[in-house]
Amino acid sequence: MSEKGIIGIIKKILSKIRNSSIFIPLLIFLVLVFLYISTSFLIQFRPIIESIEPEIGQPGDILIITGKYFGNPAENKNENRITLKPVDSSVYISHDRLVLSDYIMWENNKISVRIPSNVASGPVFVESKRGKSNEIVFINKREIPIVLSGPAGPGQPYISSFSPIEASVSDVVTITGINFGMEKGNNQVYFTLAAASTTRTETIEDSYIAASSSDYDYISWTDNEIKVRVPDGASSGKVWVNANGNNSNSFYFGKTENVGTRTFGEKRGYKINYDVVLGVDNADGENSIYFWIPRLSSSSEQRNIEYERNLTPELDNYSNMMLYRFSNLKDKENKVVSITAWLERYEILTKINREKVTWDYAKDTQFYREYTGDLYDLKLNDPRLNDIFKEVVRGRDPYTTAESIYNIVKNMNYTDNPFGNNVIDNYLRKSGDSYTYAMIFTALARKAGIPSRPVAGFLVYDNTKTVKHFWSEFYIRRFGWVPVDAVLGDGVTFGNMPQVENPRTYYFGNLDSNHIAFSRGILSVPIISPTGKTVFRDKMYSLQTSYEELSGNIKSYRSWWNGLKILEWW
Repeated sequence: MSEKGIIGIIKKILSKIRNSSIFIPLLIFLVLVFLYISTSFLIQFRPIIESIEPEIGQPGDILIITGKYFGNPAENKNENRITLKPVDSSVYISHDRLVLSDYIMWENNKISVRIPSNVASGPVFVESKRGKSNEIVFINKREIPIVLSGPAGPGQPYISSFSPIEASVSDVVTITGINFGMEKGNNQVYFTLAAASTTRTETIEDSYIAASSSDYDYISWTDNEIKVRVPDGASSGKVWVNANGNNSNSFYFGKTENVGTRTFGEKRGYKINYDVVLGVDNADGENSIYFWIPRLSSSSEQRNIEYERNLTPELDNYSNMMLYRFSNLKDKENKVVSITAWLERYEILTKINREKVTWDYAKDTQFYREYTGDLYDLKLNDPRLNDIFKEVVRGRDPYTTAESIYNIVKNMNYTDNPFGNNVIDNYLRKSGDSYTYAMIFTALARKAGIPSRPVAGFLVYDNTKTVKHFWSEFYIRRFGWVPVDAVLGDGVTFGNMPQVENPRTYYFGNLDSNHIAFSRGILSVPIISPTGKTVFRDKMYSLQTSYEELSGNIKSYRSWWNGLKILEWW
């Protein structure tokens, strides 16, 4: 048969198929087969670590990493024809990449390496062109302190055991020993603070963070046992107890990071000043005025804070506030409290694995009740807030749900002088200041069952100018607090601030170093005198239940809470 004849037969067959009822289903089937074959070649899986052995070892030991998708080894073109690791893949221990001489064997599902001499305790992970694997903590046995037979001196706190040695943020660890004190009081448990970079340039002694009372991290405290949650900002490293001004011995703790990671970008240093001025018009006899002046909020992103004050407070640190009292004031008397502080502020960068985020909050805890309740006079059962909440898409996890709330809130028109002080009214007018944005986001997140809180402070722009500013945080179990700035995410700018490529996505989960925080949540202020009169101030740079308290014969006075001044920056 000729070539033309064969072509003609094929054309007839194709024509019959095209005109038949099975043509479209057959075409779809062939397309699906093609896509399956194509994607089978294109899909590349991220490495997965299932185990490491040993989890506690020392330099010179062989570490075996078991898992999958590590990649096939490359063949070395030398005379011995030994196999080496893939050129685009590496093993990291405590964020340090191993060198070629550390590798013993590399297979797609198993890697053997010799632990290098300078290795520190920290996460083990595999990174390839397909991405980074999960992490499993490795502990260098040489970094675990030798447990002494008892305290170094009489009354010295002493840890005899620590369990578990690995946990995530918000998990409870138990510390047993002696001389912790019968109650918590001013005693603290300290964890190593997450390093500001991947290089180990900060010593453990200089980088630590205490478990937070405002986050209700302390579960119980006795002289022999402490139960405490791993605080937000903690990292792998040493843990110790400070009781009655004395430090205990330390134990090594490994923080697991299955839900996500927080890293720190740009660092800025500030020397700042803020003050409160009192002017008495009419007063006599016995009287007192109390000022609850906020301290800077200490956190993993805002650290190394030092103070210099013109007057010594009566209480230096009560729930992150300084208490000043002025008594027996006279007519026309003036007082000034001036506070100068130095601080370092870091950019926060978070990366969340949505697949690991769950709704399993401990709803019976004081922490959950505190951060899912009403905000000042903003009631979560307000019918108008119920109507707004109908727009929220409740996702399979809190992170996705919070993102839905963020996308709803950031579509207002920003103004620094809204029509009124009612947050919901301003939102319904689609016109609000940063306080409106932050409080609405926080309220809707709390209504969705996500612990959330407003953050109050200042935004620095043009290097030395400041504006009072509010933003938000929401909490993810086993990760910690995630920052949200709906105002900046809405595209609002202030002078010469760092420009990010996409503000809408950046300011959900990330925060630049131009934010200076004074309060995270609403600080509860006690009433000192049974006959005292408390004074509340709206939209202050620290959110508190009270700012001033009067007692005695004070008929008329004035006070000025002046804004933040940037004295130096670097």
